[in-house]
Amino acid sequence: MTIAEWPRRYGEVVRVKIDRFKNSFTIDIRCWSRDEDGIFRAGRAGLLLGIGHLPKLVEVLVQARERAELWGLVEPSAETKDRTTTQRHRRCRKHHHNGGPEA
Repeated sequence: MTIAEWPRRYGEVVRVKIDRFKNSFTIDIRCWSRDEDGIFRAGRAGLLLGIGHLPKLVEVLVQARERAELWGLVEPSAETKDRTTTQRHRRCRKHHHNGGPEA
């Protein structure tokens, strides 16, 4: 089942899928390109992991995005801005609740 797809370059797309491979569920992330008949075919390069790796993959991809945003390599997403604001509010509430740094 295709979860997401977005254009890459030269008519290629990046596709994220949850699939089955040898009776196990997998997460499959790879580039697809059209063959001479116009049919999308999976490229050799990609990442295929057992679905059990998905939580850790998501965790480290979020960390990578945050680091890339910090370094100015990508634009901050609205989701990151909201999370950062939420974290800032939590720190502020905790700071005030605990009496500040002198407490």
